[in-house]
Amino acid sequence: MMTITEKILARAAGKASVAPGESVWVKADILLTHDVCGPGTIGVFKREFGDEAKVFSKDGIVIMPDHYIHTKDEKAHRNIDIDRAFVKEQGLPHFYDPGTPGYVGVCHVGLPEKGHVRPGMVIFGTDSHTCTHGALGAFATGIGNTDAGFVMGTGKLLVKVPHTLRFILNGHLPPYVTAKDVILRIIGDIGVDGATYCAMEFRGQAIDEMSVEERMTLCNMAVEAGAKSGIVPPDAKTLDYVRAHSGEQDIALLDGDPDAPVLATYTYDVSTFVPCVAKPHLPENYAPASACRGVKVDQVYIGSCTGGKTEDFLWAAKVLKGRKVAVRTCLVPATCQVMRDLTTLTIDGQTLEQIFVNAGCEPIQRPSCGACLGGPVDTYARTKGSEVVVSTTNRNFIGRMGSKDAPIYLASPATAAATAVAGHIESPWAILGLDRPEPPRTPPAKQDGHPNAIPPAAHAKPVSDFKVTGKVYVLGDNIDTDLIIPTMYLNLVPTIPEEYRKLGSHALAGLPDTYPVFSSNPDGSTPYAIIVAGKNFGCGSSREHAPIAIGAAGCKAVVAESYARIYFRNAVASGEVFPLETPQPLTAEFKTGDEATLDLASGTLTRLSDGKVFPLAAADAVAPVIAAGGLFNYARQTGMVRNA
Repeated sequence: MMTITEKILARAAGKASVAPGESVWVKADILLTHDVCGPGTIGVFKREFGDEAKVFSKDGIVIMPDHYIHTKDEKAHRNIDIDRAFVKEQGLPHFYDPGTPGYVGVCHVGLPEKGHVRPGMVIFGTDSHTCTHGALGAFATGIGNTDAGFVMGTGKLLVKVPHTLRFILNGHLPPYVTAKDVILRIIGDIGVDGATYCAMEFRGQAIDEMSVEERMTLCNMAVEAGAKSGIVPPDAKTLDYVRAHSGEQDIALLDGDPDAPVLATYTYDVSTFVPCVAKPHLPENYAPASACRGVKVDQVYIGSCTGGKTEDFLWAAKVLKGRKVAVRTCLVPATCQVMRDLTTLTIDGQTLEQIFVNAGCEPIQRPSCGACLGGPVDTYARTKGSEVVVSTTNRNFIGRMGSKDAPIYLASPATAAATAVAGHIESPWAILGLDRPEPPRTPPAKQDGHPNAIPPAAHAKPVSDFKVTGKVYVLGDNIDTDLIIPTMYLNLVPTIPEEYRKLGSHALAGLPDTYPVFSSNPDGSTPYAIIVAGKNFGCGSSREHAPIAIGAAGCKAVVAESYARIYFRNAVASGEVFPLETPQPLTAEFKTGDEATLDLASGTLTRLSDGKVFPLAAADAVAPVIAAGGLFNYARQTGMVRNA
């Protein structure tokens, strides 16, 4: 018996069955990339396969620039030019070019909108929110440039089959409680690392009643719980959506076996859910909106792949109709189609655009990712100081929307609109005069399962004979990718040598100013050889810029209590910096500036001040890839690819 995720991966691997923990080579149906990671992926592809190499499938590559579009930043425009040139060289048909009628907007709304997503597909994307497409019954996950370059050339990728966490959502959602409220509640319960390396599977009456766009919101934020993917088993709504957008009528549905074992099942009664927010600076910081009424707000932002879809603007318009906003309210549609919908869809005879204009919102902006990830300094609505923002986006890390000093609260479009009217965080129930009780928050019923998993393989053989002595830099838990390399530097392409070095000079530049500067040498490198960190190191984006920046600075290894999946995968695949785990917390054992020796042959980290030795955790199934120095070296050693 297999879950839906396991069935999809088994089919893509050409196997009768797979089990959690098993590593298998799977065929890709779609490789998605954009302007931030496309140039780096192209650079890896050409470096490893040669300038004359051809992609695995012209139809299987989709390039949708969306991140840094409406900016004067020269490197941002240069990066789109790199995409354009590659598309021309390869004759790729699925390029959605900014500045032309073919431009779409945010890739995670545009990909299904343009009919590229179907149930049962395997979709890899150079963006952590690629998991959005699980809403249509696909296995979809974010990867870095090295993995993407490999897929681009081979059409395959080595994938570790994830465990499944099942979330059963029973009951009816109360009025103006949306999918965003549901996923923020779930993340609040299990934490930002509660689903690390798992597939989050969503079922139940509430899921059946959700639209496809609302399901997209759920799956989109699975990665904020650390998940490898999110998925909703396809149904009639899925078929209707896919047929309408792809034009295909003969679409097969795939589902898991009803009794397939999973790692754990969480069961909720969603009728008890309330409008909520996630407080700074993590999506797990759940609070009812009504409990945060004392928080005055400077800006409301409605947009992004999470909160900039047509239905998201419908939620906001229902709250704003006949009311005035009290604070700056920014509207950034995800795609050009969403923007058109704002001028045609009506409520009581008024278009959504008219409702927003009458409410005093700022003019609707052109579609893009916008300020969701900060971006270049001229990005619309990017934070510049200590302004308090309520946003329908997906992350509220320090500096995520620009300024390190700006606290970001995540909310649904309905709660964001209610906040815009009130001038402080507010529930839409209060603004709309809905007299509803707010039940106390109770934990979900959790049932642990017993999946037929492949046990992790401990490798007695050292992954390397590498040894280094140097200074230690100490960090805590949940060090996210925005702290490691702020978004304003994502216009740098890692495969361009001078920009690789510049990434190193900005490593850990997102940390609060209370931390010592990491890359403090005159040449922009770091005096620190080893990072010692806590849990969930590298949570957040799939940007391979994160491990590359650390390695480019001259740091050799990160020793952490645990890792976020995508960072760990990118560090392993790129071979840029050793990602090592420790069986015990070490952050209290070291202080920044201590001298230590890391010896991979003996599997130890030694504090030189007193000679105390700390063991490293045994390497698991990725040990051969680490030992080979990265994915491409490993693939050549095992015969998966030939030398260029």
